[in-house]
Amino acid sequence: MARFGEINAQYFDDAGDPLSSGKIYFYETGTTTLKDTFSDINQTIANTNPVILSAAGRQPNIFFSGTAKAILVDKNDVQILVRDPIGQTASVFGDGWVATKIYSADAVVLGSDGQYYRSLAAGNQNNDPTSTSGYWTLLYSVEWNAGITYQTGAVVTYNNLQYQSLQNSNLNNNPASVTAYWASIAFAWLSTRTYAIHENVVGTDGILYTSLQNSNTGNVPASSGSHWVGTSAAAAASATAAASSATAAATSATNAATSATNAGNSATAAASSATSAASSATTATTKASEAATSATTATTKAAEASTSASNAATSATNAGNSATAAASSATAAATSETNAGNSATAAATSATNAASSATAAASSATTATTKASEAATSATNAATSETNAGNSATAAATSATNAATSATAAAGSATSAASSATDAANKYDEFDDRYLGAKSSDPTVDNDGNALVTGAIYFNTSSNVMKVYGGSSWANVAPTATSITLSQVSDVTATAAEVNVLDGIPAGLTATELGYVDGVTSSIQTQLNNISVTAGTQTKTYSAGETSTITLSSNVLSPVVGVTKEVAQTGVSNNAWDVNSSSENYTRYNTATATTLTPSAVGNGTFTLGSGSFSSADVGKTIVGNGGVAVLTATSGAYVTSTNFTNTNAIASGSWQMYAMVFNTTDGDLELSAYSDTYNFSAQTQLYNPTFYQGSGSESDFTRPVGIHWNTAGTYFTTIDSNGDKLYTWAANGAYDGSSFSLDNSHSVSSQTGSPTGFCFLYNGGSYNKLFVVSGSTIFSYSLTVAQRVNGGTSYDNVSKASMSDVTGVLVTNDGTQVYCCADDGDIYHYTMSTANDLSTASNAATGEQFHLPSYSSATWKDMQYQNSGTELWLIDGSNYIYKYSLSTAYRIETASFVARYSFTDPQTTAGFAIENNGSRFYTVGDYGRLYGYSIGAGVSIPTGYHAAHTITSTDSTYWTDINSMTADEAAGNGAIYYCVSTDDRTTWKVAKGTDGERNIAKNNSGTWQYNSNATYGSETWTNATVNAELYAIQEAMGTAANQMNKTQLDAIPDANHFTLANDLDLAIIFNMSSGSTIPSSDGVAINYDANVLNQGAILGTDYTYDAPAQNKVRITSTSAANLKVRIV
Repeated sequence: MARFGEINAQYFDDAGDPLSSGKIYFYETGTTTLKDTFSDINQTIANTNPVILSAAGRQPNIFFSGTAKAILVDKNDVQILVRDPIGQTASVFGDGWVATKIYSADAVVLGSDGQYYRSLAAGNQNNDPTSTSGYWTLLYSVEWNAGITYQTGAVVTYNNLQYQSLQNSNLNNNPASVTAYWASIAFAWLSTRTYAIHENVVGTDGILYTSLQNSNTGNVPASSGSHWVGTSAAAAASATAAASSATAAATSATNAATSATNAGNSATAAASSATSAASSATTATTKASEAATSATTATTKAAEASTSASNAATSATNAGNSATAAASSATAAATSETNAGNSATAAATSATNAASSATAAASSATTATTKASEAATSATNAATSETNAGNSATAAATSATNAATSATAAAGSATSAASSATDAANKYDEFDDRYLGAKSSDPTVDNDGNALVTGAIYFNTSSNVMKVYGGSSWANVAPTATSITLSQVSDVTATAAEVNVLDGIPAGLTATELGYVDGVTSSIQTQLNNISVTAGTQTKTYSAGETSTITLSSNVLSPVVGVTKEVAQTGVSNNAWDVNSSSENYTRYNTATATTLTPSAVGNGTFTLGSGSFSSADVGKTIVGNGGVAVLTATSGAYVTSTNFTNTNAIASGSWQMYAMVFNTTDGDLELSAYSDTYNFSAQTQLYNPTFYQGSGSESDFTRPVGIHWNTAGTYFTTIDSNGDKLYTWAANGAYDGSSFSLDNSHSVSSQTGSPTGFCFLYNGGSYNKLFVVSGSTIFSYSLTVAQRVNGGTSYDNVSKASMSDVTGVLVTNDGTQVYCCADDGDIYHYTMSTANDLSTASNAATGEQFHLPSYSSATWKDMQYQNSGTELWLIDGSNYIYKYSLSTAYRIETASFVARYSFTDPQTTAGFAIENNGSRFYTVGDYGRLYGYSIGAGVSIPTGYHAAHTITSTDSTYWTDINSMTADEAAGNGAIYYCVSTDDRTTWKVAKGTDGERNIAKNNSGTWQYNSNATYGSETWTNATVNAELYAIQEAMGTAANQMNKTQLDAIPDANHFTLANDLDLAIIFNMSSGSTIPSSDGVAINYDANVLNQGAILGTDYTYDAPAQNKVRITSTSAANLKVRIV
């Protein structure tokens, strides 16, 4: 099944008028037999034959089977055109896939991902090969494209080598360098390719080789043994591996012997630990005896009982610690015994491992013998190593036996240590029966539950006293208050009265400390407050390298010098008003109404308001809520999202916002929100109804135009005609409006070339006052007297550049150094001009004279244009396709990556094209001598009116003394940007213009926001804002011209007339745009100011040095001119 023509296709007669009531006859191909056609795809509703066109020359739906012959005639049956055969059978290899075409089995198409697919079924229609399974299979891909996402198994060509994708979602991974994503499928060794380690190739001798190194280039595998190893060398490599295994076995045996030695050492350590345990037990017995003696002494000497009791307690604690240490030593001995056993076991295990390694070595040796005859010697060595390993195993077993003997000895030592511990415990028990420790009340039995012995003592925690048992009761170990007087203390010479003088002095104060105040006659604190620690000061203006000596008030052994320097605050820059690229630092005006908002979809859709409706001023604004961000595109509520909404639930009033200004985090600026519907070639219905434009003037002036360029303003466009060999400039009906036009001027190029094929204007010294013309193999250079227009002053530069073929278009970079020409055979020619825009200095570029664009290397290029400041390249071919490429470096075509291509219908053979600067209209010229226009978007929708935002945080200007200047950082585009400033924490907003002084434009009057509506700059008339909000008042103020301060006016405020400073500063930015496509943006305002001098810490060695030539002198040397302040302590 085939469809004839495009949907609603339109036909024209030779005069360019619609072919009203024309006819199309259909015959079997190559015959005069009429062929049936139908108006539906199921072939149930027959058309008449001939098919009658409408009054506008449009055809109805026409379907038929197979192929046919079609004859187009006018209403009088005058033949116009014959086509045989016709029928979209999709049999042409490699055409771009079309959803409406029906493909047969084995048909080949080019998918939108740049890869070729083969049809698996007949009647294959509307099944996208890139996403529909079961209908297509991947055939192959052509040149690798960084902009295409490849799946596992995809095959591409790069630098004349083929690679296969190893992963899905394979995007922008260079096949030659990112080996995790691509595998080379080239097997023959290439001298020019760089190989990585372990890559395999087939050499010129037919042998398979493996790379031994990275960066392996130009090394012939058959003769480069250090870079490649072949299959014949593999056996030798295996033998070497066997020898290595035998060596490893010997090493394992050695390790076993070492383990046995370690076991012996562990046993020795166990014996030592046992000896230490015995010594600790002896010490415990001694300490216990000392404790008993001390207890007896405490009973017989009551006067010294307190001191003796303390000694007894200390000795008892030591005894307990010693006993515990003895027990620990015994445990350590037992542990050492166990470790010794474990070490012996480990030694035996190591021996077993050694034997296993020997067995493995024998196996490796056997393998080596079968690999190659050269491995025999290695195998013998392996056998020898095996014998050595066995000997080592025997030695390891002997070491294990020795370790067991040591373990037995360690066990004996442990038994002795345990006996010593028992003795120590018995001694401690005897002590424990006499000193009972701390208790809250008098005990009736000892710590073992036995009867108390006379002389037993304990410490009563309730009364904090030491008590002794007298045989029947407990008594305090302390003298009574009346039993001892001061005179009875033999070594105290002071009287009671003298001692009482010390009443109230804190306990613990020593005689030495009391002596510190000897001779003090007044308050020490007062004397301290009157002490000056500063030995010298100086404030001085130093010149660089100057030295000054300061005499101190007293000698200082090691002076401490502190220096500060005065730092002038003159001409300081402050960028606090820059727009923050990572977080919002400006408050925008929220115009969301107090109602609910419901999105119809998480993605693009239509909003529904709970009440009210959107206004035309809202179109283009950004709406934020429920996790989503969208731009309103129509008053109906239609929107497009940049971030999807979480769900389609109604968003509560107050929970969504609508802004006319947005933050661009990529560019780090504040911009006017907008919706851009431009360069929309994918909206096919906008392309298939071109409008025919006929200009005034002689028809011979517009017979076969092959190139077209608009001037920057869109008021003129220039064409070049291949029949008349002339350049023509035409005056347009309006900006980029080709609906009608008239001849402005012309210039002949016939003296230089016949049949020119393209041209372009060059940006030269601030103006487009040069142009290049191409024809066949040559470029010609011309100079203009009027920018982007030809007239009688246009002149040939007597410069040309040849050596190309079939050139159809030309472009020059904006810096005038690079020339590119496209050709009918798909070539792109590239030249570099050493002098900008001077064709006589052109030479082949470093990248080569010729190259092809990615994905479509054989396209029949007809013309090309830059768009979007040189970041995009657009081309058309001879098959009515337009191509879009992205340039990673602006204007440099060699950096192009493919983005998309779109088909369009042109009644003529297209030879040149132009795109309106705002991206909403597309024009073509061609062999019919007509200018056709296409709509490719609705343009840019912007919120109308004034839109303001102000800083969130004020800039602290407390210590500033003067504002020198302010400089706005903006790009106004097709709009306007205004500024105002507040110096009183946003109570009043003002502007300043030249020497006219400041003007208040908005203020908060006791809670009511007002704006100055007086048209005279120096006068004030305060009017309440329509909405009582700060930003709304500022926006409303902009309606009065006297309140507007743009960048030019802000930047030009004289120093003497700048804003009067207070403690803080705030900035407001206001956008306004009524039409156009380039939206305004601002990155805030930079301030240059003066402030009070700062005292900063001077850095020793950097700002100054010092020395002390005497104990009362300090010498300061300044390393640079500075005001220094010095203090010495």
